[in-house]
Amino acid sequence: MASMLVALFRALALRQRLEARGVAEAAAGDLHQRQENAVVDVFAARAQAAFGSRVPIVVRVRLDAGWHAFAPGSPNGQPVELTAAEGSPAALEGLSAPKADAAYRGTFELRAELVVPEGVPSGPRKVPLRLRVQVCADEDGVCLPPVTISLELPIRFDAEDGPRRHPSLFK
Repeated sequence: MASMLVALFRALALRQRLEARGVAEAAAGDLHQRQENAVVDVFAARAQAAFGSRVPIVVRVRLDAGWHAFAPGSPNGQPVELTAAEGSPAALEGLSAPKADAAYRGTFELRAELVVPEGVPSGPRKVPLRLRVQVCADEDGVCLPPVTISLELPIRFDAEDGPRRHPSLFK
């Protein structure tokens, strides 16, 4: 029994190292959603956030083979955008996106922070985020109309921060 546990922990540690290097596909996020030609996973550094705190998040987008999306600042098409929806109980700040000449292919990650205001009621919440993306076919360049993907990230607001999670994403 003990040797099985040791083997399991070694396998999990190896997977985390491979995920961090991009060799293995990472596990599904706190929120996992498929839309059109992409799979979106949202990871929050903590499942519980203190009033007045900042919670780092990662939005991982995996485009299907043969499709691309436009990077922020691209002169072509609708660039990828991430925003907090109107009426969100937390603000979204510090958005960063990977540098790209014009387009993303495969998997890319957007990073930002949720800012939890002081004085909001404690308890479980869903923070509504909006990911706007336009995908185009690599083969013929035909682009689908831009879509807005609604994402509702579950998080708990409380007096204290919860433990950190997803160490391979949040150092």
